[in-house]
Amino acid sequence: MSGPIVVPALMEGDQLGNEVSGTYVEPSKYQPADVPTRSAYADDVRQISYDLPHITSHYRGQRILEYYLRKAQAERRVTWPMNIIGIAISTLDTVQLDTSRYGLSNYAFQVTSWGLNQDFSVGLQLEEHNAEMHEFDPDSYLAPGAEGELAEAEPISDVDDVVLSGGGAYTEA
Repeated sequence: MSGPIVVPALMEGDQLGNEVSGTYVEPSKYQPADVPTRSAYADDVRQISYDLPHITSHYRGQRILEYYLRKAQAERRVTWPMNIIGIAISTLDTVQLDTSRYGLSNYAFQVTSWGLNQDFSVGLQLEEHNAEMHEFDPDSYLAPGAEGELAEAEPISDVDDVVLSGGGAYTEA
């Protein structure tokens, strides 16, 4: 290590969430449609919304939203400064930290950012990452909402019999 590690106590508010919703493109209509919302129980609802314009299936959209939900709940982030040996690590590698000081011993982290500093140290940005984030139970699919059909409206009748007086309306008989 070439310096102190940084473990932020909380993530940014726009990255926290326990309910995710999104839209995908319905191929038969060429229009955006809602993906059924995925959520995890919590006392207060923090919603994150995603647009998925490259997705044409609400099933695929649900799998992606489930991953985003689990990623939003994996709150551990670490900035890890390494010496020149860290140059062998690249972005999207999965690493495991060996420090019990902050309770980070048994967690896998994914390298999200990598940079070479002026003193030839390597700065790594790490996010919590685990195999459970990618697991999806096909029985948990939610059916998309049914399309509503509007009933034909009744024509408006002649309103000459309606009299407005003193804030109330009544019909003269």
